[in-house]
Amino acid sequence: PVIPGMAPDPSIIRVENNYYIATSTFHWAPGIQIFESKNLANWRLVGQVLKGSAINLQGTNTPAGVWAPHLSYDPKTRRYWLAYSHMLNMAGREFNADSYAMWAEDIQGPWSEPIYMTSIGFDPAIF
Repeated sequence: PVIPGMAPDPSIIRVENNYYIATSTFHWAPGIQIFESKNLANWRLVGQVLKGSAINLQGTNTPAGVWAPHLSYDPKTRRYWLAYSHMLNMAGREFNADSYAMWAEDIQGPWSEPIYMTSIGFDPAIF
């Protein structure tokens, strides 16, 4: 898909007739953006997940920050789930990252507060 601006680490899902893609913005706000499309060619921004106190990117070095959001949908609970890593520091081979999950009943939010999962590894996924 062609999405203007910074949109790395895309994670895409289909829910009914809509496609949704979550992308990271590394060490720049808003951290995670969500776009929507009906045809995989034309995309529109429908949400920014991390708002207010949900994340502090101050002092985050390049290319740390928010990495690889993983978007999923649970049809039983009708909830959207998002897992992501907040890479705090990258010093040579050492990575310092915390992984979180969030959920929402509507793709546009509001999203839950981040739920801490682990500090082991990065790029989490929820299936």
